[in-house]
Amino acid sequence: MILQTALFMRLTFWELTWDVMEPICFYVTSIYFMAGYSFFLRTSKEPSFEGFYQSRFEA
Repeated sequence: MILQTALFMRLTFWELTWDVMEPICFYVTSIYFMAGYSFFLRTSKEPSFEGFYQSRFEA
């Protein structure tokens, strides 16, 4: 997440403009939300590191 934030900041303030980066940030955030929600639907655990760790440990 730190690398992604740093990359988005670099692209937003030095390489591109916010007009270009806004849809990119929106789609990336939407993908994270959909991935977390699909994880919740499959495992019935909250999409956090602890929930992911417990589901992997049980498998």
